[in-house]
Amino acid sequence: MRRHKAVAAYFDTYSYGYVYGYGSETTATVRGNSYGNYAACPYDSGQVEKIISGSGTIIMYADSTNISTISVHY
Repeated sequence: MRRHKAVAAYFDTYSYGYVYGYGSETTATVRGNSYGNYAACPYDSGQVEKIISGSGTIIMYADSTNISTISVHY
């Protein structure tokens, strides 16, 4: 099983300055590729001047005693 924690992004917007946007947490229990939801700007994508940073985490459960975590930050 894989749990995709909520993806987060920090945006610079034209009218609202710097704001955070978040995706939602998802869980995958099947083999193959799985994807987390993207982080959306709360004021619409047309407001985004640039993305300042972003992050996402995946927790992988092999069994009840071996848990692996992968985090990406940019």
